[in-house]
Amino acid sequence: MKIPNLLQIESSTACNARCVFCPHPKMKRKHGTMTDELFCKILDEADELGITMVLLFLNGEPFAFPRIFDWMEKLRERGLLTVIFTNAALMTEEKSIALLSFSDIIQDIVFSIAGVDKESLANIMGLDYDVVVSNVRRFYTLNNGTIPTKIHMPRFSMTDSFVTEWQEQWADIEPRTGATHLYNFAGLIHDDMELRESSTHKYAPCKRLNHLAILWDGRVCLCCMDAEGQVILGDANTQSLSSIFNGEIYEHYRKLHSEERYSELPLCKDCNMH
Repeated sequence: MKIPNLLQIESSTACNARCVFCPHPKMKRKHGTMTDELFCKILDEADELGITMVLLFLNGEPFAFPRIFDWMEKLRERGLLTVIFTNAALMTEEKSIALLSFSDIIQDIVFSIAGVDKESLANIMGLDYDVVVSNVRRFYTLNNGTIPTKIHMPRFSMTDSFVTEWQEQWADIEPRTGATHLYNFAGLIHDDMELRESSTHKYAPCKRLNHLAILWDGRVCLCCMDAEGQVILGDANTQSLSSIFNGEIYEHYRKLHSEERYSELPLCKDCNMH
């Protein structure tokens, strides 16, 4: 029996940003929030299976979910670890202090910031630059190296000079900064840079086939790139995580990946994450 090495749970689809590199602003499936009952069922199964890493977001901003710290406490009760990805715009001082109280289970915090000034961040992410910068710098002061952190910039139509300017802005507090590869969410997002890079992209069996991505309503989608839930592997409300992970659909995807038959698979044939 195979066991996933990571669970990614969509606590909520709520997001305060409107990022041009993300499918969320145009997402067609129904929005919503996962119930505590379903969340606890998933965690109990994860604990029984020996899964150790659980992420509390998928297509949404973690701090737009009002019960984020309650859910992190439930992770702690079961000895589960997590990683936080956030745009930082909602990280008040109160939330930053609360976050630090979970330093025992947070392996990493990643700030996603794609702008060098008010205009660029507003255009790219729909956020207030001054608020984001203030929140991030305050957290670094409060954190004082307690939780590993890094800042990354999803590279969407950005010139090398833009990237250099961005890195210089954060060089005084974070040496782990960098522009990240632009993922196309299995063909939902396209950009001139992504299209250029796709010509040299090489497919390989995808590591995301070792994960389970669970939408807020309990449906398990193919992976974190399946933002619209186009390939559903099962339903965590009525099925066990083990039966879904070892089910016929997922095994079919793994088999074709191992045989490098990506062009035969919906989503995978258009994805640049491999």
